[in-house]
Amino acid sequence: MLATPSEPSTFNYPLNQSPYGVFSFLYEGLVSVNGVTGALEPALAESWEISPDLQRIVFTLREGLKWSDGQPLTADDVIFTYRDIYLNPKIPTVYRDFLRIGNTNTFPSLQKLDKQRVEFTLPEPFTPFLRYTNRLVILPAHALRSSVESTDANGNPQFLATWGTDTEPNQIVGNGPYQMVSYSPSERVIFQRNPYYWRSDAQGNPQPYIDRLVLQVIESTDNQLIRFRSGDLDSIQVTSEAFGLLKRDSKRGKYT
Repeated sequence: MLATPSEPSTFNYPLNQSPYGVFSFLYEGLVSVNGVTGALEPALAESWEISPDLQRIVFTLREGLKWSDGQPLTADDVIFTYRDIYLNPKIPTVYRDFLRIGNTNTFPSLQKLDKQRVEFTLPEPFTPFLRYTNRLVILPAHALRSSVESTDANGNPQFLATWGTDTEPNQIVGNGPYQMVSYSPSERVIFQRNPYYWRSDAQGNPQPYIDRLVLQVIESTDNQLIRFRSGDLDSIQVTSEAFGLLKRDSKRGKYT
């Protein structure tokens, strides 16, 4: 069991503005960042090539990627995610700022080369771009395209009202290690392992190893600490105030 100080504000990643949410369990981008070393590592993209002028990057997706509903994940999803969502001026998302390049804030262009390869062309060399693709998670075109292309009575994309927290959790389609199975507002979110997740260990065993996670909403960090020390929680984010106490108790508490 894990803890979060706040319940999700939305299940729609591009519209999220909260530092807390469910998205790290549900989605990945083209690359990932190693939490220990900070190095960039392959995620949905198994590799990438950068042109000598540093303005073109070709990402190659892993073979056989699937969404949590079993549908194939291809270059079409990458094109849809960037072109139709992140770069869509009708969709107010903070993630568009990650794609503003140079003093002119010019956006990159992208094109599909084949079902596994996408080429991004930058207006000028921009070193942070590759790292930013970690934050720009890929979204399912087959599940969301109609909501982007249709509009409400005010002319706004239906996407803006899609995948709120009133959506049945099992309707949310992701590509990450887990999928949602239930949500109890102000209480908890329950996840189960995504059977179509791409990652496996060196022996071929599917990851993640843990089949089920519970994310408990506990607003007070003091209460989180109490429940962690009593064994009710398996993990918490450690505050500077609690570090000394937990360090002293680490052997007795059998945690690190």
